[in-house]
Amino acid sequence: MTNLFKYLLFLLVATASTAQESNQVSTENKEQISIEERLKRLEQIEHEKKESKNLHTQKEPEKSLNDFNDRPYQDRRYGIFIDLSSTKATYDDNSYADELKLTTSFLFNFERFEIGPVFSTITKSDSSNNSTKGSGFGIYGVFNIIPNKKDEKYVPYVAIEANTGSSNVIKSGSTTSINFSGTYLSVGVKFFPIGNNACFYADYTAGTQNISSSSVSGSGDIRGLGLGIAAYF
Repeated sequence: MTNLFKYLLFLLVATASTAQESNQVSTENKEQISIEERLKRLEQIEHEKKESKNLHTQKEPEKSLNDFNDRPYQDRRYGIFIDLSSTKATYDDNSYADELKLTTSFLFNFERFEIGPVFSTITKSDSSNNSTKGSGFGIYGVFNIIPNKKDEKYVPYVAIEANTGSSNVIKSGSTTSINFSGTYLSVGVKFFPIGNNACFYADYTAGTQNISSSSVSGSGDIRGLGLGIAAYF
């Protein structure tokens, strides 16, 4: 009986010891798993911080002329302009001429600047009541202070035009041919009231015009205002 009691007591002690060791191992495993999870979470947080920082510091890729044809219809890739300007030219000999000019231009729009050919027809009336009709062509460049792109309603700009042409002066029934060339600087604003493709614009122009013929030559200062409409596509 004593031996049986000792055997049972031994089994009870061994079972309790095994259970305690098992609980200790389980606790250690849980702690290890918890530490590993925390480390993984910290690594994930650091990774997310780095990605967020990269997104904030990443610069937009610069646009090149190669991107021009990839822009959609609404991005105003090309523009056709028609404007009517009234100017006054004052020449070296103190004579003057009132000029009415109808201009058509076709521009390639690169958002910050636009450039293209310009064609014009001109009607003048000078201080001697002589009538002049002519035409010219040249190059027209625009620097947009605000990039001319989709959804911009107002686009202020500075423009420069260089042109050349010829005109016929009708005086006392006779006609004299005059060649002219000029450089003009304009300041204006485009307004897109509806949509992205149609606009109105107004500008103030100042420049210098040179004239020459078989009998006369000189230069004059040009000042005037212009109004126009444009369609982008």
